[in-house]
Amino acid sequence: MKKSVISGLFAVILIAGASLLGYIFKAAGFQDANIVVLYILAVLLTARFTDGYWIGLIASLAAAFAFNYFFTSPYYTFAVDNPNYIITLIFMTITSLITSAITSLAKRNEEQARLQEAQARSLYSLNNQVSQAHDMHEIAASAVSVISQILGCSTACLLIHEDDCWEEEYVQQLDGDHLVYRSLTARERQMLNRCKDQLAHTFVRGEEFYEWPIQGQDTLLGILRIPYIRAKHFNEEEASLIHSMSESIALAIDRIQSTQKRLETQEQVEQERYRSNLLRAISHDLRTPLTGIMGTAEMVMDMSDQKDERFDLAQGIYNSSQWLHTLVENILSLTRIQEGKLEMHKELEAVEEVVAGAVEALRQRTEACPIQVFIPSAVVMVPMDARLIRQVLINLLDNALKYAPQGSIELHAEVKKPNICFTVADHGDGIRDADRSRLFDMFYTKEYQHPDAVKGVGLGLTICKSIVEAHGGSIWAENKKEGKGAIFGFTLPMEVSDGI
Repeated sequence: MKKSVISGLFAVILIAGASLLGYIFKAAGFQDANIVVLYILAVLLTARFTDGYWIGLIASLAAAFAFNYFFTSPYYTFAVDNPNYIITLIFMTITSLITSAITSLAKRNEEQARLQEAQARSLYSLNNQVSQAHDMHEIAASAVSVISQILGCSTACLLIHEDDCWEEEYVQQLDGDHLVYRSLTARERQMLNRCKDQLAHTFVRGEEFYEWPIQGQDTLLGILRIPYIRAKHFNEEEASLIHSMSESIALAIDRIQSTQKRLETQEQVEQERYRSNLLRAISHDLRTPLTGIMGTAEMVMDMSDQKDERFDLAQGIYNSSQWLHTLVENILSLTRIQEGKLEMHKELEAVEEVVAGAVEALRQRTEACPIQVFIPSAVVMVPMDARLIRQVLINLLDNALKYAPQGSIELHAEVKKPNICFTVADHGDGIRDADRSRLFDMFYTKEYQHPDAVKGVGLGLTICKSIVEAHGGSIWAENKKEGKGAIFGFTLPMEVSDGI
């Protein structure tokens, strides 16, 4: 309001000055056209040095009326005797209006260009500062310093942890270049938590600050805290500038977070590679001596009577060695699966031969818990990698022997076109509900086991799942509908694929 009054007084002074000069020109014998030019000049100066289009418009009309009042006959009235003056007044008014409009537009464009230049310099300064930062807190400190200098107020910045919680402290610049860290009060935290959804779209008015969101690609990264007394007077251009700056800060924070995640991922990949190489090397080195130990133990068992004490010792050595051998095979398969190097050589294989190979591998451990095999009477040929499917069957049978060491184990192979279904059923305690959803997770073992069960490491079922799914099949586990025990089963497609 005060600014409009000053602009109006300035226009009045210019029109009065033009009138005074007009009297001087009139006394000197100048023509009326020169006086008209004086009034047009007054309108132009009014439009140039005052704000608002309406001041220039009013000045244009006032100039026409002043010329009519002071310099056309009859003088000091708004009447016109000479028709030529009517045309002069009309053209004078139109010329003044056009001059005022053009001048106001040019001034507005100049101010807009100057504002855009200032915003560009501000954004460049901010981007230059945050691009040199090495972490999120350094970005926040740089942003606060630059924005405080641009706005002339004590701006602050509060970041959000990766767990989507506000940090305990926020950085704020006080007078000069002094940065301080202030603790977030419980009242402020409650308000921000309550308004977090709103902050994803627009700013929030707080008691001390206007909270301006720093919005990342997928989530809220933090807020710029503009003092209330300064932010409430923001015009559209300043609000747009703050929005652009918050976007620049968000891009810088996203860059830091992406870099950190990439470095963490690279480190994890390197650690996983070293671990896999170590496991593979150890497993390969264990294979040969374990095979020799198993062979020697089996020879001792064949040469000894079952009532001989040496037979029991050799059988214990054989069973432990076979457990280690199975573990080594599982570790090797695990490293290949994790590295994406699990190679399958699928060929048409006889189901009877694959099942027989798996049962034979566990022959020495099945005297107390025999395996009953049920397979189709006709020869069934299925496209598979015999070595890998034999490993699946060995793992499932070994799992049954560990968790149900008493009674018998049933191995079924049944054609259910277009698949063949393998199931291994035991007479143990079954699967608890707490274990059901995690049976095929890596390194997961049942919390409760039979007292005579051998402790596993939780790799067998995970590897079974990977091998079966690589064949295009599915695997599952369930309790028996009648009686005690669990059933583990998997299916394989019987169709011959193009790769065979």
